[in-house]
Amino acid sequence: MVDKQINIIYEDGERYIWFDPGHLRQILMNLIANSIEASPKLGVIRISAEESDKRILIEVQDEGGGLEAGDETKVFEPFFSKKENGTGLGLAISRKLCLENQAEIWATNNADKGCTFFISVNRNNVEQKIERT
Repeated sequence: MVDKQINIIYEDGERYIWFDPGHLRQILMNLIANSIEASPKLGVIRISAEESDKRILIEVQDEGGGLEAGDETKVFEPFFSKKENGTGLGLAISRKLCLENQAEIWATNNADKGCTFFISVNRNNVEQKIERT
């Protein structure tokens, strides 16, 4: 039975970024899994991407309990977890993978409930599609 709703918001058209696809997949899986665990039954998880001249900002927002004051940076430290069975490795690995791809990752509490994780990625300004080898 489905007890969460995931909304994906994006602009039409293709956007290219400089990022290892496997790394981005792992980061998004970590963020979405954490959001699913943190959100209440029938909670909404929102995934969106916004574009600027040189960056793409990816957001993963949930309706969970949010972060305690001061934990916004601690959540990215290895072995830091507030979950009973958490390893504290998912976000630490996500941060490491972002740094390897010249990207930034951070978290903030939402005004009403939950928190949002942000990934700021370098945009590839090359207009032609880059073929994988």
